[in-house]
Amino acid sequence: MRIGARLALFGLGNAALAVGIACSDRPAPRGDAPSAGVAGGSAAAFEHFESTAGKFAMEFPASWRGSYTASEKNDTTAGARFAVEFRFKPDPAWKVEPRTLLVLRIFPKPVWERIAARPGPPIAAKVAERGDDVFAVSFPSSNPYKPGTAAAARFDELVLAVMQPKEPLRFTPR
Repeated sequence: MRIGARLALFGLGNAALAVGIACSDRPAPRGDAPSAGVAGGSAAAFEHFESTAGKFAMEFPASWRGSYTASEKNDTTAGARFAVEFRFKPDPAWKVEPRTLLVLRIFPKPVWERIAARPGPPIAAKVAERGDDVFAVSFPSSNPYKPGTAAAARFDELVLAVMQPKEPLRFTPR
């Protein structure tokens, strides 16, 4: 199923992701080595990302290894104060531009409360809170690549791996 059809359930997927991340009470390990968790008796590897500026760590499925870049920046979108944009790193042979896989934004708590109270679909899924900071992720509304291409298939695979993970993503505010 193409990502467009799955993203029709964007709010539901974000809610499931938020619950999966928020319910993960295992701390993320430090360092660059992938960690291993146990899911159903088998080891699951993760791709570790740590933001010193955003003061958080996040672990992606191992399938993300080598397939993304991260860009940290001050951000004012919807009242956020900081963002980390995770962009797809396509194979150079595909001759396509990198596109956003997901964005994690940090909102001041009062701003997030106003956003959450608005009617309509959520703009992001809350994944954690630390003091006055609320961490929330958002996904693209559709696949930006031409259907049937290798780039489109890989993009779908990566986004769906975090929207509907077999093992909940690990997110740790620092």
